Formats: sequence, C-alpha cells, structure tokens
Amino acid sequence: MRNEEHLCAGPVHDCANCGSHSRMCQYHKVCGIFCSEPCMAMMLGNRFSILTMWQKWRHLYDKTLSDLGMTAACASIRSIDLAPDNLGLLDGKEDVIFPLLEAEAKRAIGEDRAEVILLGSTTMHQVHAHLSATLDVPVINPGPLSYKLLEAMLGLGLSHSRNAHPTSPVPRDDMIVAMMTAAEAFKH
Repeated sequence: MRNEEHLCAGPVHDCANCGSHSRMCQYHKVCGIFCSEPCMAMMLGNRFSILTMWQKWRHLYDKTLSDLGMTAACASIRSIDLAPDNLGLLDGKEDVIFPLLEAEAKRAIGEDRAEVILLGSTTMHQVHAHLSATLDVPVINPGPLSYKLLEAMLGLGLSHSRNAHPTSPVPRDDMIVAMMTAAEAFKH
C-alpha cells in the first residue's frame, strides 16, 4: 500500500534488501509487510512458525528468513497447500479453511515447539481472530503489524540508514515507476 509519502511493501518476499529499497528510502518510509513479522515474533517468544496457504511459497519465506538472519529462530513453515484466492480471499470458505489452518498451527506449537505463529500472507487476515481465540500463543497478522510499525517510525522520527541503503549511482526512477504502474494495472 502506498500514499504520497510512505509505503508498506508486500508480498512475502518484500524484504528490505530488495533492489529498489534504497531508492524508495530516499523519499519514503518503507516497511516490509513480511519482514516485520519475524522481528516482532522474536520480541514475543524464542521460536516462531509460519502458517501459509500454499507450499509453493516456501522458497520465498526461506529467502526472506535467510536475508534477515532469522532462519534458526523459525521452528517450521506449515502449509495447508491450497492455492490462495487473491480476490475472494477466505470468504465463504471459513468452515473448511479455518479448521485446516488451526490444525497446522496446533501442530507447529505441539510438534515444532513454536511460541508464536506468523500468518504467511495478508490473504489470510480473515483467520487471525479465529486463531488468536483458539491458540495459546500470539498470532501475528502481517498487514496491521506493518502499518503500526510504519506509524511508529513516523511518530518517532525514524528513517532508514543511508549507510545501509545508500543512494544508487544510477537511479532507475523510470523503471520503478513502470514496475509500479504495471503492477497496479495487473488483473488478478
């Protein structure tokens, strides 16, 4: 999501190490939607598990966790292996999908010793309240977390380190604008 000044980047492979991050940080505060989850999880427990809809996304979680240096803290990546519905989300499927996700989350807690559960996608936000009510560990919803972290950055006057995210010697603003325009026009 973006407005005139700030950006919550997604989806799961949104880590702050993406190539366009340095350029965007010159003008905007940037908060990666998935990148914020493992960091918050480590404030709430010692080990976390990622709960995802689709096994095909696993490599994205693995890469992001590696980029963040948090692979060892991840107890497991659990999937119900159903392709997500990016438009309909979980609407009308709650009776089927909620129990499947709950069962996988309970396995992550019982078998993998997860102390925190991370929803692996904003497409899963509808299950957050259900899991929070039925599990004995914190459940992190990535969308609201990233918005609150962005608000905190703004309120505290924090900005990205220019040492970590230096200005590119060859700005590619036209390329970034073209990518954002194409993504905005894409019909799911």
